[in-house]
This record gives sequence, C-alpha cells and structure tokens, in this order.
Amino acid sequence: MTVREKEGSRIMGVMAREPKTRLAELELREKRYLKVEAVGGAFRCDASMRPGPDELFLFRAAPEHCRWGTDKHPILQSYLDCVLAGFHRFWGEAGIDHFLETTDGWHVPVLPDRANPLYPRKIVLDPEVAKLIDSKLKDLGVNFLSPAT
Repeated sequence: MTVREKEGSRIMGVMAREPKTRLAELELREKRYLKVEAVGGAFRCDASMRPGPDELFLFRAAPEHCRWGTDKHPILQSYLDCVLAGFHRFWGEAGIDHFLETTDGWHVPVLPDRANPLYPRKIVLDPEVAKLIDSKLKDLGVNFLSPAT
C-alpha cells in the first residue's frame, strides 16, 4: 500500500512518533519507499486543526515498487488486519469504512494467512474486530486466494 496525491481528497491517518536515534532503522525497514520530507503543512491534527510539525515526513512507494499485487504477490491478510485494526482503534467502525472507501486496489488477491501470519509486525485481533473486518472485506468483494494444498 502507498499514499498518492489526489486533488481535493482527505484521508484519515495516524502520525507515529519515532525517536531520532531509530530513524535509520525505520528507513532501512521502509527501503522500498521514498521518504517525502517536510509535509507537515499538508496535514492537520484532528484535535487542534493546526498543521503538522515542519519535520513531518511520510513514505511513499518507490516507482519501481508501485504496482498492483498478483496471485504470486498478494496482499497479506495479516497486514490488512494490522492496518484495519489500527483504524478501528482510533475511529471505530467508521475508521475501517473510511480506509476501505479511500483505498484503491481491492481487486488484488488477499492471502488468508491470519492463522499463520507472514507479516512480521502481525497482531492478534480481538474476535469481534476480526468478525467486523471479515464482514467488511466480504461486502467489498475482496478475493481471498485458496489455501495451498
């Protein structure tokens, strides 16, 4: 997944704070992304509606990695669980709905790896949140790959 500019769009997101001593580690982890610096003026804090800090940056997929997933390179359900649970934590069901509505690419297949997660920063979902996520993805028509036999 990656962020892209779209005139007039508004998306919800979370600013993560990282100590400067760990920035090199973060940049290494995000090596397939381009670091876009000084984006604070384009963001607003929900609580104060003030611009973000001057040093705010984001990562956007590098052009050579910006392509749709395939059956050989699907989206991991364990990754989607992590992202959608984060939106749920901050905004409840409305957060999940917002993410699904403002994200393109739901035609890309999803690997159902929740039972044996492949995503390195996997989470354990509350059963009710898992049920909600599954329902939303089903309603969206997401294509889950069949498990390998």
